[in-house]
Amino acid sequence: MRRHLDYEPDFRTRSSWAPLPVPAGIGNWGRYRDDFRTALLNLSSGLCLFLPVDLNRIPQLLPMSKQEIDDYLAKVAQPKRATLQKLRQTIRDIVPDAEEVISYGMPAFRMNGKVIAGFAAFKNHLAYLPHSGSVLAELRDDLSGYASTEGSLHFPISEPLPKALVKKLIAARIRQVKPKESRP
Repeated sequence: MRRHLDYEPDFRTRSSWAPLPVPAGIGNWGRYRDDFRTALLNLSSGLCLFLPVDLNRIPQLLPMSKQEIDDYLAKVAQPKRATLQKLRQTIRDIVPDAEEVISYGMPAFRMNGKVIAGFAAFKNHLAYLPHSGSVLAELRDDLSGYASTEGSLHFPISEPLPKALVKKLIAARIRQVKPKESRP
């Protein structure tokens, strides 16, 4: 029996067919058709199903580049921009192999698929984002002069974070995301 989509794709819009993963045992696909997220969570094979996807959304799903971080910084007013550019360079110096990406709409650095550091500009402060709720708690003594939330370290607009502090923050995050089998 041939299965049909539960909706009719409108090919007059900017749509096309794109590969999407399918759970093992293609015969089981029917039980997931109403809950596509469940199907994606139950992947165990490399099978693909071609479904219509809005091509306007595809750029949101692709990795972002250094140019997009440059664009983000270009929209930030001085002196915030200069301070964030110094922080960006500090992070690059500490982890030169990290991939520069946009995560949650903010510049970030990713290693081995995990975001290890990020930053953002706000109205009254700048923020360093470790992308972990426990890094800042782990380094509480080193952060005594800064305001923070569970997931962000706030610092003044005109003063970049010291390189030694950024190095400690990144080292703590890398320890968290390091694969378990390679931990000492």
